[in-house]
Amino acid sequence: QSSLVMVPINEFGTEAQKQKYLPKLASGEWIGCFGLTEPNHGSDPGAMITRARSVDGGYSLTGSKMWITNSPIADVFVVWAKDDEGDIRGFVLEKGWKGLSAPAIHGKVGLR
Repeated sequence: QSSLVMVPINEFGTEAQKQKYLPKLASGEWIGCFGLTEPNHGSDPGAMITRARSVDGGYSLTGSKMWITNSPIADVFVVWAKDDEGDIRGFVLEKGWKGLSAPAIHGKVGLR
């Protein structure tokens, strides 16, 4: 699962992001998760309602993701959102950042 996080950081991240995140993700010291799926829209990027609003110093994200493998134990999150122009962007977040929560979902086993 961490490879889903590493690819966008490696391809599109800044040099500082690559230096900070990739070695720890590659070694397994940090766990990553890929936040695309939304509660009412599944994994369809075109239907995504999570928004990234430009603010002084960066972006403010609003929205919810669901069924994100490793999210309760992840250290690094790549979360996808639409910006002010409707373009889809990936954002690197870290566990503990204000406003970010990743509760475990129990009882989701499909076999009965």
